[in-house]
Amino acid sequence: MAGSRRDAVLRRLKRTNRLLLAGSVALSALLAGAAAETFKGRNEEHRAAQRKRVTSPAGQRVTRLRGASQQPVSPRQEEELATLERERREPPVISGAS
Repeated sequence: MAGSRRDAVLRRLKRTNRLLLAGSVALSALLAGAAAETFKGRNEEHRAAQRKRVTSPAGQRVTRLRGASQQPVSPRQEEELATLERERREPPVISGAS
C-alpha cells in the first residue's frame, strides 16, 4: 500500500518536472525572440549601406554617416577608425606555456 502511494507521488513529480522543463524552455525561447527583435544587431553590410561618400569643397574625400553627427570624417580619421574596427574584430592572441 505504501509502495503504490510512493509510486503515484513519484509519477506526479516526474510529470511536474517535465512540465516545468518544457515551460522553462518555451519561456527562454520567447524571451530570446523578444530580445532579438528589440535589440537588432548591426553587421558590416548594414553599416556600409548607411555610409554616404561625399566630396568636400576642397576636393577632399570625406565620409558621413547617416543618422550620426554630420561632421565630416577625414581620410586619416577614416583609416584610424578602420584600424580600430579590425583590431576589435580580430581574436586576442593568448600565449602561455604549452
